[in-house]
Amino acid sequence: MKQFDPELCSLIDEVDALRHTRDDTWQIPRVEGEMLYQIALSSGAKKIVEVGTSYGFSGLSCGTGYTLGVAAVDAAGNVSGTATTTVTTVACPDTSAPSVPTGLAASLVTQTAVTLSWSPSIDNVGVTGYRMFQNGTQIATWLAPGYIFGGLSCGTTYTLGVAAVDGAGNVSATASTTAATAACGDTAAPSVPSALTLTGVGQTSATIAWSASTDNVAVTGYRAFVNGTQAGTTAATSYTVNGLACGTTYSLGVAAFDAAGNTSSQATISAATATCSGGGAGAANVFVAPSGSDTTIVREANAVPSKPPSARTPSDCDT
Repeated sequence: MKQFDPELCSLIDEVDALRHTRDDTWQIPRVEGEMLYQIALSSGAKKIVEVGTSYGFSGLSCGTGYTLGVAAVDAAGNVSGTATTTVTTVACPDTSAPSVPTGLAASLVTQTAVTLSWSPSIDNVGVTGYRMFQNGTQIATWLAPGYIFGGLSCGTTYTLGVAAVDGAGNVSATASTTAATAACGDTAAPSVPSALTLTGVGQTSATIAWSASTDNVAVTGYRAFVNGTQAGTTAATSYTVNGLACGTTYSLGVAAFDAAGNTSSQATISAATATCSGGGAGAANVFVAPSGSDTTIVREANAVPSKPPSARTPSDCDT
């Protein structure tokens, strides 16, 4: 009767305790009357003896490639060549989220759309796409950096966001930025300036003031007018007109305008400049020639004719 190798018997017991993860099956050459063993090899690990045609390798790492081998041994300890195969264990569970997208920038802004761009995220396995958010609500999934948010309202500010996602469904935190669409088309004129008053007047200038106008968007400024002709613009609620003539009455006006060029009707007020100075009525110097000849002239200072020119007659000049 043949004796079993004690070490082989011990290894058989060890196999029974370890067998549970992977089955590699092979055929055993049959030799009548003899007990046959197999030696299973795992990438150079210690030899384990098994009886039968399968063996489970345990304690392996996920997502790792291995070379598995088997050899037959008989009761005399003779061992066959080793047959091998390669195998890779199942990938490890992915629990790492991609990095947060960076470098968000809004461009190509219109009244109804905004283009958002960003730098690609990275992941331990691979980024598979991006989730797009508008005011905190996911509206789409996109494959690469760069997305056009459409269907927006003009003149409105939005919070736009993006988050990276990988194949295991891990999602990064959301990166966000704010962007405003282009202003809506403005066709409404500001209100007419009110409470127009004359606050100062001189011989050549006049100053007017008024209460601020209102607008559906914003008042940009005011146009000042003299007798219906624009004299200048101002962002303030007062204006001084210069270059006027003294002692003259003018019609001064003001109208509000907005950024779209809409202009209100004019508010007007009448203003008279101060009277001119100097040039008042005065006495004339009169020269009298007593002899009837201009060779001897007597100048009477401040002499005043006894009659105005219109009342004198030719005979008056002879006296």
